[in-house]
Amino acid sequence: MSKIIRCKFKKENDMIYISHLDLQRLLQRAFRRAEIQLSYSQGFNPHPKMSYGHALALGTESQGEYLDVEIEEDLSATEFMEKINTAMPDGIKFINAKEITKEVPSLASTIEYGEYMFTIEVDKELSKEFIKTKVAELMNKEEIIISKKNKKGKTVEVNIRPMIKNFDVIDV
Repeated sequence: MSKIIRCKFKKENDMIYISHLDLQRLLQRAFRRAEIQLSYSQGFNPHPKMSYGHALALGTESQGEYLDVEIEEDLSATEFMEKINTAMPDGIKFINAKEITKEVPSLASTIEYGEYMFTIEVDKELSKEFIKTKVAELMNKEEIIISKKNKKGKTVEVNIRPMIKNFDVIDV
């Protein structure tokens, strides 16, 4: 009988330069090396039953990426983490795991927002108060309009203000 494990892992150092597709292949190989038996889909071209949270942009470090994986063996979440972490390369480490049921909503529908930290270098010295004032002015706007290309390559304007939950200056 199979079970589903929801995992949280981090991706740091040189592993930030691995694409999402390569990350999928890396994880499948790591599960084989760790001798964790994955559940596979049925049909002509079976593939492991794994689902991922939202893909990160290349070059982005993460302290919390998520993965649901269906396994065929009766491992506890702790045993699962111990086995998989022995097979992971430097820069990727599983930091949490728990068993879930099929009734639990998918990762894509569960993840509500991401938290990002940026380091911005500037040419001149700015005070923390000045920067905080500018951030507050931005966050007080009802609309923050940006231009971006849609899937058809057409430039469209999008209001990103509803997508920003919180924005703060940590250090200067």
